[in-house]
Amino acid sequence: MRCAIRSRKLQANAESVVGPAPVLAQHKAASRGDTRTKQARQEIARREEQIVALRLRHHSFAAIGRVVGVSKQAAQRTYYCS
Repeated sequence: MRCAIRSRKLQANAESVVGPAPVLAQHKAASRGDTRTKQARQEIARREEQIVALRLRHHSFAAIGRVVGVSKQAAQRTYYCS
């Protein structure tokens, strides 16, 4: 019982100093955004085409990621897996 009271006090002190703790996403997939609607699929296809077109012009994956708005790793994954 003492530990529960002590942890509540510590949590209250931390919230007063830092603010409330952020609410984390319940599932990892929930943070990936919309992938099911027709508009989302069209945007994904446009992004994939842009990544492939830029890579065929010998741009680096880092530059492609900056232009398209994804990470370097996501650009590599899209290019090699699509």
